[in-house]
Amino acid sequence: MRRSFLQNRRGGVAIFFGLALMPLALMAGGAVDFSQISRQKSALNQAADAGVLTALKEAREQLKQGKPDWQSIAEKQGGKAFTNNASKIGGVSGTGATINLSLSGGVLSGSLNYAANAPTHFLRIAGLNTINLKGSASATMSAAQYRDIHFVIDVSASMGIGATKADQQAMQNSVGCAVACHHAEAADPATDNLAAVRAIGATLRIDVVRKAVMDALAKIPNDGSTRVAIHSFSNSLKTVFPLSTNIAGAISATQSIDLTNENGQGGTNFHYSLNQLNNLLASAGNGLTASQPRGFVLLATDAVEDSSLFFYADGVAPPFARQWVEPNFVVGNPSYFAWGLHYVQAPDAANCSAIKAKGYTMMTLETEYLIPDGVYNPTFDAVRGDMGPAMTKSMTDCASAPDYYFHAESPQEIDRAVQTMVSKTVNLSLTH
Repeated sequence: MRRSFLQNRRGGVAIFFGLALMPLALMAGGAVDFSQISRQKSALNQAADAGVLTALKEAREQLKQGKPDWQSIAEKQGGKAFTNNASKIGGVSGTGATINLSLSGGVLSGSLNYAANAPTHFLRIAGLNTINLKGSASATMSAAQYRDIHFVIDVSASMGIGATKADQQAMQNSVGCAVACHHAEAADPATDNLAAVRAIGATLRIDVVRKAVMDALAKIPNDGSTRVAIHSFSNSLKTVFPLSTNIAGAISATQSIDLTNENGQGGTNFHYSLNQLNNLLASAGNGLTASQPRGFVLLATDAVEDSSLFFYADGVAPPFARQWVEPNFVVGNPSYFAWGLHYVQAPDAANCSAIKAKGYTMMTLETEYLIPDGVYNPTFDAVRGDMGPAMTKSMTDCASAPDYYFHAESPQEIDRAVQTMVSKTVNLSLTH
């Protein structure tokens, strides 16, 4: 009987189950604890996001007001936002956060690091009463809130070319010319094809650019942070709408822009016009205050620089007397003297240097000079040849950076390019 007792193993199952119950309970209880802690950690991360964004927004506002202690004020506000949100997370204690802000190149950067204690329940059996939670959040925000945008629109005779091949053909059939001759210093001042081509519904390059600028202006936030000026240029610069926060007024002024018909204004003088613009511009700022706005110049042109025509002197029959009507034109190299009447050349990118030296960001839109099919014109031939690539290079070099140069051919491409140019000036996006 003693031997039978010693060989009996039937109670071993209960003993082994009892020994295994503790770790099983810890595993199950630990899963419950960690699930709760995971939710708490997620809530803390959201509080950290809110804290750093609050700090950045406060920093931007303090900078707008010119506060020298903007950094400490904003960091405190961000800390309060984090603490307020973290206090609503049940069970979490000992929460604390450190916020650091910095400003470089008009961009605010912020980081928040936090620590907190999350209590356990089941894991206390194993002596683990709390779990330390740590995390961080970071974001950037443009601090440049104030900006001046100068639109410079080419209204010279060449912008009267048909906007598409179809427009050019319709114009050719109607008035015998793919360009709406509209400038007063032409050999026959009575010739004005603009009304005629508009009557047949033809769209010109100037029409496309004008509409694109108006559409882009309508999307600029009308919050007082952006001032806009509208300039037209041909042989010289004309301010159509002076610098103002009145966006609606700028749109209305742009609507009135059309091809120039002033005497001595049929050409395109980049040298003189951009020099005039530079004389109007104050030095650009960092955009942090209304008195120090960032500066942008958006130049829209077909990039064909040409002098005004010679025209016949009053009272003298041609071809006995011709008079040069543009003393400010600088003949470049290479250039082409078309028909013995005017020069055609690529603009000199150096004309943009003085404006960029004042801190302005130059953006250029080259509306490609579409050339009508089957039409002989020495100007067209010059653009078809070496002048074309030279014009593109000049516009690229004039821009402040390669991605600030835009090339567009169709009306749709022109509209998209202008929209993109304006969007680059109004960049207030956040990143995490």
